[in-house]
Amino acid sequence: METRRIKTKEDAAKIARRWALQEGANHRQIAEFGMALINDGPLNEDDFLDRIREFHGYAAGAKLRWEKGAQEEWRLHTEWAIETIKHLAIFNAGGLAGCAALLATHRALNDCAIRVGLGSFCIGLFCAVLTFWLGGTAYAKRYREKNARIKECAMAKSWPEIFEADRDYKDPGAMWTKVGIGTARASASMAILGVILTAVALLSAPAPSPLEISRILLEQVIP
Repeated sequence: METRRIKTKEDAAKIARRWALQEGANHRQIAEFGMALINDGPLNEDDFLDRIREFHGYAAGAKLRWEKGAQEEWRLHTEWAIETIKHLAIFNAGGLAGCAALLATHRALNDCAIRVGLGSFCIGLFCAVLTFWLGGTAYAKRYREKNARIKECAMAKSWPEIFEADRDYKDPGAMWTKVGIGTARASASMAILGVILTAVALLSAPAPSPLEISRILLEQVIP
């Protein structure tokens, strides 16, 4: 028995929408695609539905791939913020506090190495904050790009549109990540330099005399 032939856009939209609702697909997207199918002439219903299934399968698969990519970018963004930058910031902030405490004592009051180390930790802390911003911007750009692809896949109404939505991915955060890696290395280098300078200052400082130790202890007890 010959299946029904679909000749008008109204019939195509009705059949496509009914199929989409049964399959849990985007009925607007499928209806638009169905109406475009008969621009070249009438189709029998079986052929019409086969083409809709093929299009929906590709579009749904593309949308799912971009959704997974967007979720992964968000996860990586969170890990970048919590783990990598946290350790750089803590390292440099701790060194900064240590140098400041040493400068407050008589033993290293005029020590050049401590002052340079203090500056080194300050630069390292600044680089850590800059790395946090650069990395966050890179992952945010990737996340926005992949979310835009999801919307394009969901709104595609023809094969050219779905192919355009699923085009090759160009990383919008590549430059930001490259610069962020550079600032992260600078932050780590400044922290290491600060540690070395602090160690040099402590090792080169003369040992306090017993009278000096007694005086410092009395100052702590009797302000």
